[in-house]
Amino acid sequence: MPTTSAYSSDGTHYAVGFANGFITIFNTSKWTAAYSFKGSKKSITAIAFSPNQELLVFGDMLGEIKIRIVAGDTSTEFVSFQAHADCISDLVFSPSGEQIATASLDNKLGLWDVKSGDRVWSKSKSRRHEGASSVAFSPDGTQVASSGSDNVIRLWDIASGKCKGELMGHDGPISKVLFSPGGHQLASASSDKTVRVWSVQKRACENTFSGHSERVTSIAYSPDGQRLVSCSEDSTIRTWDPRSGGTGPIYRGHKDCVVGVVYSPDGKQFASCSRDKTLRVYECRTAIKGAVIFGRTNTISSGRYPYSTVKRRDDKNDKNTTSQPTIQNPRAATSTSSPFQGNGRVTRSPD
Repeated sequence: MPTTSAYSSDGTHYAVGFANGFITIFNTSKWTAAYSFKGSKKSITAIAFSPNQELLVFGDMLGEIKIRIVAGDTSTEFVSFQAHADCISDLVFSPSGEQIATASLDNKLGLWDVKSGDRVWSKSKSRRHEGASSVAFSPDGTQVASSGSDNVIRLWDIASGKCKGELMGHDGPISKVLFSPGGHQLASASSDKTVRVWSVQKRACENTFSGHSERVTSIAYSPDGQRLVSCSEDSTIRTWDPRSGGTGPIYRGHKDCVVGVVYSPDGKQFASCSRDKTLRVYECRTAIKGAVIFGRTNTISSGRYPYSTVKRRDDKNDKNTTSQPTIQNPRAATSTSSPFQGNGRVTRSPD
């Protein structure tokens, strides 16, 4: 079962981690699996490419981090280290590619040196032991944001490791936090069924987007920062204007919880994956059509366009097997006639 994925910054490669510990790298020029390797004895839970695309980092259920050197359609192990005492829930490279920030179910955040694997600092998210769910670097690399089950977003100074401030307003656990491409805003998704956009400078909520009827599972900014996409357990995908507070198209079609959504690096498409075992790819210009991709028979947990034949090793039968996803005809999704017209509710703060 796929559990996590990452796109290289130039869009040429796409990495997928699986519950059996394998990782498959896709070459997106032909949408074929370039190679696979055994990354862990346990499930791969988080994965990311470095900004220069030369390194691939991933974490697992045991709290271990591994970094591999990527060269074309091959990779070799570079360094590995025990980062946390529990599952790695999220990880991200710094903009410089010299550090990695991690969030874990052991309730801690970590900052690590890429070359040595040494810990720069480690912080407890809160006094509550419910785990850290997400971590994000600011575009300038000076701070990280973290979120978790205590409903609070925290901003941490990279140099000192000190907490610079807290953002409060959500009424439920926060599943994802993300800086805007320009770094002036911070977006968050929560089980309180809302998406919030915050001013980083003012440390105040600027917009609250309501419309989802269940927990919001993930969010993604378009590369130009002009759109924000959210997905939810209510099986829908919604689009928002994070600057003006406007609302955009609602995409329906998934039959179960949508667990992940992501923009392609060129911003022309976004993809969604769902527990209904499908992946949909939407063209942003048309805004209403999405190619429906059926993956493996197991539930898809997150992904970016893995519509290709995947050769993998069957540990139980000790043989290679092939899974062939099926591409269906594009199906129209429900949307407004023009972008960012009243779908859902937007509440602006007095600020």
